[in-house]
Amino acid sequence: MSENYVSLSIVPASDFHLDGGAMFGIVPKPLWTKTHSADALNRIRLTTTSLLWRQRERCVLVDPGIGSAWDETFLDRYGVAVKDSEFSQALEWEGLSYDTITDVFLTHLHFDHVGGCFYLDEGGELRLRFPNAVHHVSRRQWKWANEPSAKDQGSYIKEHLELLASSQCMQFHEGEWSLMSGFDVFEVDGHTRGQQLCRIRMGGRTWVYGGDLFALADHLRIPWVMGYDIEPLKTLTAKETVLEEHLSAGEWLILGHDVNVVAGQVSRAGRYPELVHRITPTACSQLLESGVIEDDI
Repeated sequence: MSENYVSLSIVPASDFHLDGGAMFGIVPKPLWTKTHSADALNRIRLTTTSLLWRQRERCVLVDPGIGSAWDETFLDRYGVAVKDSEFSQALEWEGLSYDTITDVFLTHLHFDHVGGCFYLDEGGELRLRFPNAVHHVSRRQWKWANEPSAKDQGSYIKEHLELLASSQCMQFHEGEWSLMSGFDVFEVDGHTRGQQLCRIRMGGRTWVYGGDLFALADHLRIPWVMGYDIEPLKTLTAKETVLEEHLSAGEWLILGHDVNVVAGQVSRAGRYPELVHRITPTACSQLLESGVIEDDI
């Protein structure tokens, strides 16, 4: 592989289920079930769109997902369909392993984004899945995760935070920053404090990872806000800002949790913003783009 090779791929993350009403807030059920059917427990199927960005010797994972380091009660409650073997196989196809991941970029520390950073050893002890990786965390999000509100404290797992803290594997960031050339980061509030999203540039194309700001394609509608969001009015402002500043020049939006659509370009020609030129998921790892590092990255 050329030392100038760069690529962006989707790697399999475990599917899970959350309450449809919580995912759509005040939106009536007859509207959101047009695109996401609910099961008998009113849950809809989700995934976490986990990215693998490779540039020279750096191998960066974005949001490894919910993972499998849970007891049976948790797995049943959230309808988790574990895909550890598919994830491992996808890394093998890339010539990688858990040990060779150099960086883990975490948009925020909710269990469905950070859980994939861990596994249970044979004795049932929680361990780091990517022991040699630097885990990149927003300083504001870390502070909030350790002192959450009563509304969102269930989204943070104490054992996750303790293991990350004790491992000394974290690097804290604030505001706008760059992980490396071609990988830029900015913060948005609303869903939580200090959620960090990324813009990935490869030659003439830019990919924006939507995290839990644009978790589903339906969330492009500005008023469609999750019930999980701690400051929904800030979510509205963040959506408008990101649409104007990061998605108004032909960039591609990657959705955080949609099982039906991976990515697309945003069009504002209609009543609501919507994705055009949609990319749908495949059953295995999915290459979005590859090439060589260019001078403008």
